[in-house]
This record gives sequence, structure tokens and C-alpha cells, in this order.
Amino acid sequence: MPDIFVYILVGFFALYGLYAFIKYLEGKLLSLNPAAHVLIVVSIGHEEDAEYVVRSAQNKLGMCDGKQDKQLIIIDKGMDEEARLVVETLNQHYQNISTCKPEELEHLLKGRLRLQN
Repeated sequence: MPDIFVYILVGFFALYGLYAFIKYLEGKLLSLNPAAHVLIVVSIGHEEDAEYVVRSAQNKLGMCDGKQDKQLIIIDKGMDEEARLVVETLNQHYQNISTCKPEELEHLLKGRLRLQN
């Protein structure tokens, strides 16, 4: 009777290992594209949790595979002074954060695409 539990446990770990291996291969095959990762966050008005939003966006960028350039762009649609100060302080720490107005976004992205080609 205890042998059945051991077989079930070993089978479970074998299936989980196979799943993890497939996800690893999928990540490696899909990350062969050398393009940079860009994450865009929109900030409107007063953001109570601006630091949390920026840090979680940085965390999402950190989970991207590869060592290529990673950029966080924050679109300023009326961001208040407190949120702007938080973003500027975090930019000193992370150094890959850009803030821009909505009308400047197209120009910023076109410049990034030209730099990569």
C-alpha cells in the first residue's frame, strides 16, 4: 500500500519536471529575438501607490529573459508632483525609467527603434 503513494509522488514530480523543462525550452526559443523589452505605464493624476506601480513594473521587466536592453516608459497624463518625485527617485536607482507626455511617446519609441537597427 505505501508503494502506491511513492509511485504517485514520483509520477507527480516527473510530470512537474517535464512541464518545467518544456516551459524552459519555450522561454529560450521565444527569447531568441534580440529586440529590447519595453513596458509602458500610464500615470494619471494623484497616484497613492506610484512607488508600488513602478517597482512592480520593474519586477515584470526583470522576469523577461535575456540580457538585452529593458526600458520602462511612464506616460505622464497629469501626474502630480509627489508621484513625479517618486519616479525621479526610483530612476536614480534603476536608471532605465523614462517619463514622457503622450504626444512625445511616438518620437521616443521611434528613436529607440532606430538605435536597435
